[in-house]
This record gives sequence, structure tokens and C-alpha cells, in this order.
Amino acid sequence: MESVTAEPMTIIATTNSSAITGRLSDFLQYRIAVKVWRVSLPTLMVVGILGNILNIVVLRRQRYRESPTSQILLLLSISDILCLVIGPTRYVLMFITGKDFTSTSNFYCKTYRFFNYLFTDFSAWLVMLVAIERAVAVGIPHKLRIYFTRLRIYGVALFFASFLAAVNFHFFITYESIQGLNNTQLFSCGVSVHGDHYHFVRYIFPWIDLCVFMIIPVIGVSSCNIFIIIALVVGKYKRMNMIQGGVQPKMTSMTAVMFAISVFLVAAVTPTVVYQFIYPDLFRLQSEGNIEAEVQLFVLAIYSVVAVYGNCAVNVVLYSVCTRKFRAEVMSMFKRKNQVGPVTQDTGARTGSQNTETANVA
Repeated sequence: MESVTAEPMTIIATTNSSAITGRLSDFLQYRIAVKVWRVSLPTLMVVGILGNILNIVVLRRQRYRESPTSQILLLLSISDILCLVIGPTRYVLMFITGKDFTSTSNFYCKTYRFFNYLFTDFSAWLVMLVAIERAVAVGIPHKLRIYFTRLRIYGVALFFASFLAAVNFHFFITYESIQGLNNTQLFSCGVSVHGDHYHFVRYIFPWIDLCVFMIIPVIGVSSCNIFIIIALVVGKYKRMNMIQGGVQPKMTSMTAVMFAISVFLVAAVTPTVVYQFIYPDLFRLQSEGNIEAEVQLFVLAIYSVVAVYGNCAVNVVLYSVCTRKFRAEVMSMFKRKNQVGPVTQDTGARTGSQNTETANVA
């Protein structure tokens, strides 16, 4: 993902002349990509932040509070908010001011790169953790609350965050605010071609990032999904043949949510995978003055960035579509806020059914 998040701004910085910009504007796909970029990122930022805040409020309510899945989804919402605050903000400010704040100082450059990569990676790994938790819930449900206690979930999340921070720490060493091409006044957040770290950043780290951001989470999520599907099919077969001997796995609403999140994760990283593999050839052609290669680089980078941040904003929709209890909880929350006067609550009934609801959520 290294090249993906950098490329739109890099191309703008290196083509900031009326002649070159005019040539790019001759291409319909370029004009469409620019409009998509300008409209989608602010929209995703606002909708995603508000939606994830709503997720946090709902997941903190009593019905969800003790569910292991809800604990992980709560962390995922926090991570997604940080992704949307850090990532799209850079582009939105550029739309408004015409300046890239990450190029104004080494501190902004290094800090932005580190935290942007940390939290996008962290969100992907939390999705993998949700998939693992759901696989355990389907395969050995009686062990779920033994293996996935709140303390263990937070401990694993802390380990993930520490590992990913170590992977991305090189940004504090390798990246800096550098002068643009041809000694112009343009600056960008990048790595000097003549610097000691150029080879690592250009040729080694993209493969590390490919593994961390895409290959490991996607393989983990896909493996768990395959296991869950097999377990559900076997369980259905046993029920049809009236085979007794223990609780058979069933599809729950949270398992459906996990499937939906997994599908969107794969869809979000696919453009980045494509970009990573075709980038070297297109970059070589661009360096030789091929305007079509430059347009393709820009367009692919735009859609890859939009897909990554769109994945951070979509979860509230997935929860609402896949989980009836989540929709009911949201409606209940807003109805209570609109109520006027004393309200009589059947506290005893709710308390008596709470354990059942919590079990159903899991």
C-alpha cells in the first residue's frame, strides 16, 4: 500500500504545470477519477466517522457489552475512526488549501506516514481476529468464552498493534520532506532517489507491506470463512439426518456480519494488489514520458485509496443490514431520546432475558 497512498499526491506534485495537467485532462478516465476523489473522500470521512461513533455507542450498551465479538468490533470501530481522521484529512485539506501539509515539515511527513499505515494495517488484522473468533464460536462454541475473554482480546490487539508499529517504524527514518523535481519550489513527503533508504522503500518494503496489509489478513480471513462454511454445512447435514450428540453449529447474526466484513476487506485490498504488481512497469513508462501510463497510475491509485477508506466507513451499514438486533438497538436508542415524561420499564423482564440476548449476539 506504500505507493498507493502516496501516488495521487505525488503525481499532482510532479505534474503541477498547466501543460501537463492539460494533457492529463484530455483523458476521460482521469477527469472521472479526479471527481470521484474529490467527492468520495470527504463523504467517506464524514459518514464513516459518524457511523463508527454510532457503532461504538451501540456496542457499549448492555446487550452487546459482554459479547467477545462486540469487544473486537468496538476496537475495529475505533481503529477505523483513526484511519478516517488521519488519511482522508490530508486530501481534504489539499482540496481546500491546495497544499499538502505532509510536505511542510519532516515531523508531519513522518508522523502521517507512520500512523496512516499503522491503523490501516491494524483494522485489517482486527477483521482477521473477528474471523478467528467466529471460527471458534462455530467450531467449539463451549470454549469461546474461555479463549476469548476481554483481557485476552485486548492483549492480542495490543500485540497486533505493537507488531505493526515495529513494521512501520521505518517511516520515522526513511521518509522526509524533499524538494520536487528539477529543483522546483515544490516539496513532497517521500524518499530521496539518492538517499541511503531508497532501495529499501522502493523495492523491499512494498513486499513487506503486501504481506502485512493484504496477504496475511486475507489468508487468515479466508481460511476461517472456509472452516465456518464447512462446519455449517456439516451441521446442517447432521440435523437433516437427525444425528444427535452435541450442539450443532448454526449461522448467527454476528457470523453473518463477519462474512460481510470479510468480503468488503477482500474487495478493498484487491485494487491495491493489482496496483502493486503493475506499478513498476507503469512507473517505468511514465518516467519515459508515456502520458497514458501516467493516467493509469493516477486512476488506479485513486480507486485504491477510495477502496481502502471506504472499507473503514462501511461497517455501520453491514451491521444494520446483517443484524436485526443492531437495528433494533439503534431504533430503541433514538426512540428513548425522543420520549418525553416518565417511562415505565420492565426492568425485571429485561434483566431476566439479558443472558439469552448476549448469547444470541455471540
